[in-house]
Amino acid sequence: MGGLTYSNLCVFLSNQVQMRTNSYNEGLVISSQSFLSVAQTMALVDFHYKHLAHGRSTEKDCATHQHLA
Repeated sequence: MGGLTYSNLCVFLSNQVQMRTNSYNEGLVISSQSFLSVAQTMALVDFHYKHLAHGRSTEKDCATHQHLA
């Protein structure tokens, strides 16, 4: 997948939210380039956007969602 994994995307989204940028759209762009399905992309980005926006996402959350996805 172009070297991009769910874990990397999670970290990417974490950084984007911390910088107060639009992680939702950025995440979709990065994900589409790594050939993730639309469903995977939306589920992953929605999950982390909602959690990270409230500062409650952790590495454990990322690992859990990666496993479920």
